[in-house]
Amino acid sequence: LTGGEPSLWIDREFVDCLHQAGKYVCIETNGTRLLPDNIDWVTCSPKQGVKLEITRMNEVKVVYEGQDITVYEQLPAGHFFLQPCSCSNTAETVDCVMKHPKW
Repeated sequence: LTGGEPSLWIDREFVDCLHQAGKYVCIETNGTRLLPDNIDWVTCSPKQGVKLEITRMNEVKVVYEGQDITVYEQLPAGHFFLQPCSCSNTAETVDCVMKHPKW
């Protein structure tokens, strides 16, 4: 589930319906709203300076624009990903990943 901020409209009942249809439910969220606890996979894509409300996440995905990524390394996730903001900062993003092996 993605697009806009899916946590604005999903609830436990909706996720249960997806499970009953045999679906594995994944969400990509900015993390600013609590989520139903029956989601199978949570990707948190936090925005700079925003307080996170979620405490369970499987992965963190940051759109890299030169910010300090170490502030995200404390988040309780097993996977950390950087995504270039545009083609023009791909090399900078790769360089950042090479300097920060957790990503």
